[in-house]
Amino acid sequence: MDDSLFFLGLASLLLVLTHVVPSSVGIRRRLVAMLGETVFAAIYSLLALLMIVWTVIEYRDASTVYLWNPGLLHVLPLIVMPFAMILLVASGLSRNPTVYGKGDELREDAGAKGMIRITRHPFLWAVMLWAAAHIAANGDLASLLFFGGYLALAAVGSVALDRKYADRYGEAWMPFARQTSNIPFAAVLGGRNRIIWGEIGWLIPVLGLVIYGAVLVGHQWLFGVRPW
Repeated sequence: MDDSLFFLGLASLLLVLTHVVPSSVGIRRRLVAMLGETVFAAIYSLLALLMIVWTVIEYRDASTVYLWNPGLLHVLPLIVMPFAMILLVASGLSRNPTVYGKGDELREDAGAKGMIRITRHPFLWAVMLWAAAHIAANGDLASLLFFGGYLALAAVGSVALDRKYADRYGEAWMPFARQTSNIPFAAVLGGRNRIIWGEIGWLIPVLGLVIYGAVLVGHQWLFGVRPW
């Protein structure tokens, strides 16, 4: 492994650790007690941004070492990314108590609605779909290290968020947790919820597909790689 891949791996590892460790229940509680919620959130957000920038720079400069021939997997992002974009839009437009600063809505007992009936972590699942599809489609070590870091971060983050909210809100968290699921459709298939398409409406899927189309058209200009 050359230096460029080593530093990319290091950046991806630190991306995960600097997100997960400070936000773990016990450590986060102590840091907030020392710094206050506002200062902690500001430092955490700045550190997260710096780590994202670092991983992007390292990935851009990394050597290409193929681990497998993607073959037909090369088109996987074309299939998966529309769903990822819809989840991404849903994360911004859906009422969701797991979004930062919205946890007190758990006490309002309004229940899960729309896309949150499918998964209570639409943003993190958008990241997981994006990352997994691009790992498979590229087949090289740099992509495995880069996208794998984001895949691991989103997967671990979804579990960590559940633990944080269970610890912070206790009994107020339990009804929402029972009627929703981390894994998409698990609560629906388990009979704990049902999809009501009218709650989702047309805006979220249409906007998601529009953003997908825009990224698809501008992919080579934005990222220097043709998506097909």
